Amino acid sequence: KTLCNKLGENNYALSISNHSISNVKNTLLQVVSDVLTAKKIKHLHIMTASNYGTVDGYVKLVNENFNNNDHIFIIRDSKDNTAHSLENFENIIWLPEAQKGELNRMLSYIDAAEHVYWHSMGWYWTTQLKMLIHPSYMKKSTWVEWGADLFNWKRNDGNPVIRYVVNTIHRLWRKKVGSVVVIFPTDEDVYRKTFNKKQKRKSLSEIF
Repeated sequence: KTLCNKLGENNYALSISNHSISNVKNTLLQVVSDVLTAKKIKHLHIMTASNYGTVDGYVKLVNENFNNNDHIFIIRDSKDNTAHSLENFENIIWLPEAQKGELNRMLSYIDAAEHVYWHSMGWYWTTQLKMLIHPSYMKKSTWVEWGADLFNWKRNDGNPVIRYVVNTIHRLWRKKVGSVVVIFPTDEDVYRKTFNKKQKRKSLSEIF
């Protein structure tokens, strides 16, 4: 809707000013670029819909108590999923399919963000690989550990070579992520023993 409105406004303004076809084309292409390119974001939260109550509760907590303009949420699910109750919030980006186009779109938001918070690592290993080859993305990322991501991340089935590669990527992501938020003190012990004993730890209050 925003894209269509802006294209219409600029197309009308150019037409009444008798600009050349070349100027019209360049202006409209710039409008498309401006709308589709992620703007600067202070706090980017990336979530999956594995637990609707937790996801919706967290989004509502942040939006009802903090500045909505400072927070953007990317949720790997469809906006049409009736299990959610988030229809009143405009700072949510829905990515129902983890396809190449959507992954690239998510990376553009990560690139534009000052801080990135991963509330779940229920993404394909290719997402983590993309992060690992961009050290700047890893540096500004914080993993908000929610249990299963810490204890049940290893793949135990399938082709042994593929399994080894995927598990290595999972392990490296958890080791090299910029900082970690742990929910329970005992989880910190597990993380440091399994992945990175020198990792920077943040408190939950620091991500608001």
